[in-house]
Amino acid sequence: MNNKDIIDDLVNGCPSAPKMTSALKKIGNGDMKNGLKTIMEHSTEEGIKEGSIKGIMAGISSTLVIFLGIAGIKKLKAWIKDHKEKGEEIIQGFEQSSNDDKEIIGIDKGSDKEPDNEPV
Repeated sequence: MNNKDIIDDLVNGCPSAPKMTSALKKIGNGDMKNGLKTIMEHSTEEGIKEGSIKGIMAGISSTLVIFLGIAGIKKLKAWIKDHKEKGEEIIQGFEQSSNDDKEIIGIDKGSDKEPDNEPV
């Protein structure tokens, strides 16, 4: 039985003082004070149980978020590095192709001059 059920029974199930006294005596084995103490201990234990479950779930969730975040950051860094390397390969390919074309048509690699295309 959870706290909500106990409270509902206390509030709704025992509307008069004599019935409340009788219920507390039954719970406390003849002593109302022990009945109240038993209810409070049960409520405390129930709160601890619920808090522990929530704490464990929050801890697991936080651990997963951190782990996945770190893994995600590492993966993102690797992707950025690969992307940058591919970009450099593309640029080098164009530069090399451009230099090869200049050699084919007779332009010095160090010169930016265009060849004379005037007829001879």
